[in-house]
Amino acid sequence: MKKTLLAATVVVAALAALLAVAMRGTPPLAVEVAAVGVRDLRPAVAASGRIIHGNEVRLTSEVVGKVEAVY
Repeated sequence: MKKTLLAATVVVAALAALLAVAMRGTPPLAVEVAAVGVRDLRPAVAASGRIIHGNEVRLTSEVVGKVEAVY
């Protein structure tokens, strides 16, 4: 009986601690939602790098798309 009461007390205390942490948490992030549908893909390039005049240029790019052929 004492072990059951002790176990129940521990469980209630753990749930109370989790609830307190959940209530203090950060507010939810806003997200953009769009309906699913067929759309044309528009090319976009995300590039980062550093340009130093007279030395060298390093650029990286990321393009989302499909390679249809390699010539």
